[in-house]
Amino acid sequence: VQGEKAYAAGVNAFFGKRYGEAERELLEAIKNDGGDARYFYFLGLARLAKGDRDGLEDFDQGAALERAGRPGGPAVSRALERVQGDLRRELNAIRSR
Repeated sequence: VQGEKAYAAGVNAFFGKRYGEAERELLEAIKNDGGDARYFYFLGLARLAKGDRDGLEDFDQGAALERAGRPGGPAVSRALERVQGDLRRELNAIRSR
């Protein structure tokens, strides 16, 4: 439950362009539940939006979890629907490897 709350707060902060706050919340979500690809994908998006290339490693971790069905592709795609542009293209390239 704590992981889900922090994830929701992190996603909200990301879409509000509060990337530092998003990163903190998403790290908290991962601390509470490190087995959800969406948490890593949004952490990577927040870091890349801040100019931190470590976000690519987060994408790799998320992709490994997605391949393991944690959660599966349809759930991840729904979570990422609002993400567009260069960051989404970069993420999709890693997801499709």
